Amino acid sequence: MSADPRASRQETSAPESFWTADAPRWPRYPALDAEIRVDVAIVGGGFTGLACGYYLRRLAPSLRVAVVEAHRLGSGASSRNSGLFGAYYTGWRRRLAGDPAGSETFKAIGRRGHARLLAFLDEEGIDCEVQPATTLLLAAAPDVAALRDEATAWDALGVPARWLDAAALEAVGTRFYAGGIALADRYRLHPGKLVSGLVGAAARAGVLLLEDTPALGMSAARPARIACPDGAITADRVVLATNAYGSLLGDAAACLVPVHHAVVVTRPLTDQEVAAYGLAAYPARLEVGARTHTMRLTRDRRVTMRETLGYGSGDPWRWPDLESAYAGTVAAYVARYPWVPGMALEGRWHCVTAHTDGSRPLFGPIEPGRIYASVGYNGSGVMACHYHGYLLACHLAGEAPDDYARLCTVGALRPVAGETRRRRFVEDGVGV
Repeated sequence: MSADPRASRQETSAPESFWTADAPRWPRYPALDAEIRVDVAIVGGGFTGLACGYYLRRLAPSLRVAVVEAHRLGSGASSRNSGLFGAYYTGWRRRLAGDPAGSETFKAIGRRGHARLLAFLDEEGIDCEVQPATTLLLAAAPDVAALRDEATAWDALGVPARWLDAAALEAVGTRFYAGGIALADRYRLHPGKLVSGLVGAAARAGVLLLEDTPALGMSAARPARIACPDGAITADRVVLATNAYGSLLGDAAACLVPVHHAVVVTRPLTDQEVAAYGLAAYPARLEVGARTHTMRLTRDRRVTMRETLGYGSGDPWRWPDLESAYAGTVAAYVARYPWVPGMALEGRWHCVTAHTDGSRPLFGPIEPGRIYASVGYNGSGVMACHYHGYLLACHLAGEAPDDYARLCTVGALRPVAGETRRRRFVEDGVGV
């Protein structure tokens, strides 16, 4: 399998996100400059790769484990997302109405993944600002009927979903939406502080951490050999934890569609502003429909606003005009929340997520016994990334968790082939 060399330049010159700038700094780790031999090589140093390395060394401390990252650890979507999570498994909402049994399965997996993440934070003493976040799912008029049906499905699954009509939403600072669902038992955290905590935990567990080391290609031999610019890694088993950057996945990469987002963050709001705009009651807001508009309140009372830009046709690693993208993001939120123009912006960044036709990750063995993957989180990765890293580590350490087998047998993802289809896939159906 070979990689597109453009992947090695992903985000190289992009400004860091607010989350990274506001997090404890972790040490610089070296780039690979030699040939090394390990038992397990993990490509991708974000939530999934760091969690997998950490748990693998905890479960099987005799194994030699390396995490190799093309840039700084956590520099991709892990430090650029909205930091919203809960006992909520990605893909669940897509199955709510038509597959009650499947929804129950996802509900149970989500609860276990949520518990595993919180236990990890407690065990390692990581403060990443976990706070409750009653979340609004919001719909404009064309999508409101489908959202009402979804509220009924949530209730049937035992997850309370309180309906708010347009008049009720005016009280939280918007006249744009025709209705919404208020979901409790949701949380927000600081993604940069979670990355920092994961880096520290993995280092303490004895994982070899390598930065600025893009994986340029991987042999089909046993053991696998991963070529890097100034060295190579030979490994009995390889985990691909690259989310949107799937060039080492071979044919399976066609199942991933890179989706670009622009994010801006405001100055800290006053307590009075937080109350007036309904952010104390509903600190997280997600718009349903084809394009995503995601808003959340930070612990220091800033508001982040993230908008979907589209499919990165041509060069999937960069967006062609970020200045216009940031301006468009602000304009989109002004249309939804008329108070936004009064909020001075103090940061902005760009990120890439990966989406699939089945709205669930590509997870499990690509080549049994040799190559494994967990990629494509459909914009809902905070909890799932961590849990997938844990489950892969359990499997590689010789354990057999039931959830690993369940996730491996959910069903094959369909490729999204051709530039026209991939662009339409994003325009018509990313949603939240």
